[in-house]
Amino acid sequence: GASGVPGDLDAPIVFLSTDNGGVIHEAVSWLGGQLVYKEGPISRSDVEGQRSALVDLLILAECDHIVTTQMSTFSYVAHALASKVPYIVNFQGACVRDISSEPCMHAWRHVAAAAPCMNGDLPFTSTVETRNCGYYTQQSLTAPQNCEWIP
Repeated sequence: GASGVPGDLDAPIVFLSTDNGGVIHEAVSWLGGQLVYKEGPISRSDVEGQRSALVDLLILAECDHIVTTQMSTFSYVAHALASKVPYIVNFQGACVRDISSEPCMHAWRHVAAAAPCMNGDLPFTSTVETRNCGYYTQQSLTAPQNCEWIP
């Protein structure tokens, strides 16, 4: 079942997708009746948790706006599925509008360094296409400190 019942019909409704109970508790105290979240396990270690996470992912993709934390691959998939440019709260606490709905690869330097195929070991010529996640980190110095400007 869903938790949270909107009180003010003019207030925006916030869908929260998280696997952290502490975040849910904090969001309930902060957002009150504006908060909606799906109860149930979200776990990488069992099928029930993975199904629950998939439902959260699909609901998140249907939201009007997606606000995510920096380096959340879960959220990358949601905004890419929906072709929606997300708002990203970065490690400095700034809320920055990304430049694209295309997911970025925050661990690319680790993949490129460790993968044999990146060292010319492939029997064919290949091109790797990826977008770096650095934009919202670089923009944090001039970004607003919250997402109040979301339309």
